[in-house]
Amino acid sequence: MVIDSTPLVLNSKPIKESETPGKQARSKFMSPVHTNAKLLWDSKPSVTTGEEYLKDAWNTHEALIKSILSGKTISSGMNDAYIKCEILCRDGRSAVIYSRVKNVLSRHIDGLAKNLGEMASSYDNFLQYTNKCWNQLSFDLHQLKKLFMPMDRSYIVQSTEYDSIIDLGYSLFKDNLVKNDAIKERLVANILYYVKVERDGGTVDQPLIKSLLQMLMTLSLYSTIFEPRFIEETARYYEQEGRSLIQKIDIPNYLVHVTRRVKEEGEDRKQAYLDKSTEIRLVQTVKNELVYRMTNDILSKGFDSMADEMKLESLKTLYDLLSPEKDRTELRQVFGSYIKKRGIEFIKDPSNDNAMIVTLLDRKQRADTIMEKCFDNNILFANTVKESFETFINSRNNKPAELIAKYIDSKLRMSEKKKAEVDMEKVLDDALAIFRFTQSKDIFEAFYRRFFARRLLSTFDVSEEAEMSMITKLKSECGPDFTKDLEIMFKDMSISSELQAKFREATINTDVYDKTMNVIILTSSAWPNTPKHEAILPPKLAESQEVFKQFYVSKFKGKKLTWHNALGQCILRVRFPRGVKELSTSLFQSIVLFLFNDETKETISFPEIATATGIDEKELRRVLQSLACGQSQVLTKTPPGTEVKDTDVFAYNADFSAARPRVKISPIISDTSAEENKDTENSVLFNRQCQIDAAIVRIMKAKNKLSHGALVNELFATLRFPINASDIKKRIESLIEKEFLLRDEEDNSAYIYNT
Repeated sequence: MVIDSTPLVLNSKPIKESETPGKQARSKFMSPVHTNAKLLWDSKPSVTTGEEYLKDAWNTHEALIKSILSGKTISSGMNDAYIKCEILCRDGRSAVIYSRVKNVLSRHIDGLAKNLGEMASSYDNFLQYTNKCWNQLSFDLHQLKKLFMPMDRSYIVQSTEYDSIIDLGYSLFKDNLVKNDAIKERLVANILYYVKVERDGGTVDQPLIKSLLQMLMTLSLYSTIFEPRFIEETARYYEQEGRSLIQKIDIPNYLVHVTRRVKEEGEDRKQAYLDKSTEIRLVQTVKNELVYRMTNDILSKGFDSMADEMKLESLKTLYDLLSPEKDRTELRQVFGSYIKKRGIEFIKDPSNDNAMIVTLLDRKQRADTIMEKCFDNNILFANTVKESFETFINSRNNKPAELIAKYIDSKLRMSEKKKAEVDMEKVLDDALAIFRFTQSKDIFEAFYRRFFARRLLSTFDVSEEAEMSMITKLKSECGPDFTKDLEIMFKDMSISSELQAKFREATINTDVYDKTMNVIILTSSAWPNTPKHEAILPPKLAESQEVFKQFYVSKFKGKKLTWHNALGQCILRVRFPRGVKELSTSLFQSIVLFLFNDETKETISFPEIATATGIDEKELRRVLQSLACGQSQVLTKTPPGTEVKDTDVFAYNADFSAARPRVKISPIISDTSAEENKDTENSVLFNRQCQIDAAIVRIMKAKNKLSHGALVNELFATLRFPINASDIKKRIESLIEKEFLLRDEEDNSAYIYNT
């Protein structure tokens, strides 16, 4: 017989309360995965022992077990007991030893549980006592495992449901714990009380809580008796806190508090004592009570003010806290409602027209900043921003489109010095961002074309690069048909320059015309219609126009010239006592000023000016206001005043002076602009009617028969400008009168194309 007599070293020092059980044992209680692997007993020869040997060995074992479980110091005998256990196991008596060890261990743990049960009802330091008992039991079981290692290997691992004697002890302790409701209730209730104290700002023994929760994890009771109660109490605690705080503090501070709570419950509490498996459910519970349950209150009470004040950090926190599925949808809807509400309040007030586009650009920039900094450029939020801007901008028909065109005009009319100070490309891109939201793009096109014409025909230098850049952007945005007229207008300017050079070359040897005259030929179909005001031109200028007309007609057979003198510009050199000045004027202003070259007349009355110039009376009053009542008063008016009356008398202003050698005589902005605006808008509306008629005929020709509702839907899908059902109905009635359509005799709500 060969016996392994390697000395067995045992540490009989009792474990302290703060120590945790060793983790080296392979235990189903210490790992969520139970292994089916079995340790194989080695192949040393078996031995034969008698009953006396068994009795003697058990007496030794029982004495040592009781000493270990009672916490006594073991000074000797452990190695001899280990050898006896090994001999008995080789003799096939492992089951007998196991049964006896289990009985002793069971009685000990029953007594331990009984003491805990008694302590649960009265002992103040119940958690500390429970932790001490658990740590000591764990230590004792590890000592027993070392003593009965041969039995572990030969029998427990292969013939029982346990992986070791440690598993057996834990199972017995668990059974007692599960059966005793008083222990369970007191244990869980006290741990939850400690957690509440900590949530309220108090200090607790975190290592103690961690040790007890690890005990529950080891016994596989954490997820059954603790975690559900813990989550339930967490929900109750934060529901009360949320309802209280939402009424006491503002939303930004509330969100800061929520962020702190989420960190405390998730990362901090997991590191302190909770099992990591609880983190997701715990954080979700905190968010459910402090955020999701309070979403409506948070959004209704705080979103508008946070957006108004651009509290980006708070908005970002709110976005991150909300769940992507449901609550971010509510946030997105509130964001859209906020944009619409603030936008409609502003855009409906005509007093805001002068600052409308600048304000819209600012609001778009603010929305973009919130999207980038707070909402991660979420595509759904971006679509909401687009829809919201479209809604409120188009809540006031046509006016925003007109003002966008006017804003771009103001930027393109800036001096070269001012243009150099700004990023013109960015200015145009920003304006186009607002332009994309408007449905009245035909209104924009009409006004932009009008302003573009004024820029091309003005005496100021036009930035061809900026103008072409804008046309290219519009072409890319709306297609070539949208910019066709603009490109023709731009081309007219270059063609006119070439034609002017040819005209001068052809008339180089004649003095019958004013060689400073520059003629611009405009394609009538492309340029906007302008009122044609007649005037009596100075003889030299009238002769010059006739010479050019003959040249043009001879060069382009069949074409007809119509002079628009109201669009003419002049540069006059005027000798004032205080210096010679170049006056940049309109042709009508120049015609009036020419009258004052007659030195025989010191003053000229309004009726005399009207007769001599032949200018429309209303237009003449504005011309005289610009010359005698404006910023540069090159004429004097008697009596003084801002209005021109029939009895007024005008004279050359010998006292006129100006710092610069060239002076721009700006025209008086009057009701003419309002009339032109109205005419432009009416022209667009008329064109819309024509487009609706054409679309109806085209659709009905293709379908032959359609119900009223189906036809309306087809038109809404086809036409690009805003229309309403009443407009469509009027156009249908008009086409029925013109016999393009017929009503169906069997169904009065259907129409038939009249072939």
